Amino acid sequence: MKNHYGPPRKARTSRREGCKAMMLVEVNKFDKLAVTRFVKEHTHPLVPSGCSSGNAMDKKDRRIQELSMELERQDKLRDLYREQLVTFLENVEQQIELLSKKIQVAVNNIKEVEAELKQQLSCSRTSNCRMMHPAENGRLSNCSSISYGASDRFGDS
Repeated sequence: MKNHYGPPRKARTSRREGCKAMMLVEVNKFDKLAVTRFVKEHTHPLVPSGCSSGNAMDKKDRRIQELSMELERQDKLRDLYREQLVTFLENVEQQIELLSKKIQVAVNNIKEVEAELKQQLSCSRTSNCRMMHPAENGRLSNCSSISYGASDRFGDS
């Protein structure tokens, strides 16, 4: 920025990290410099300009930059792990749902088999059953056509 008060200045990087302290100087209508805004409170310790602590500040700045980069890397890693964990948990939920369905089918099949066995047991005690039941050869046949033997059919010993 070139003006009639001197050569242009380079923009400097801020080392104040969150500090609100500032002094704004403008040229007024009488061509005089005037402070138009001033905030005194600093959020960091002030270093006298005559001290040779510039090297110490450079080390601190480098350390802050290193830690900031590490924090950013860890944040990305956390996000990746979170995404993988969510995907894993979704897969677990799907597997649980699938297993629940398979278990329900197995329970229903067991109930059907138990009902059939109960019905067969009650039919084998009566002579007038007309239900279809599996015979010894694996084919379906009427209860009355299955040969149980006299003692089995009528409960004789």
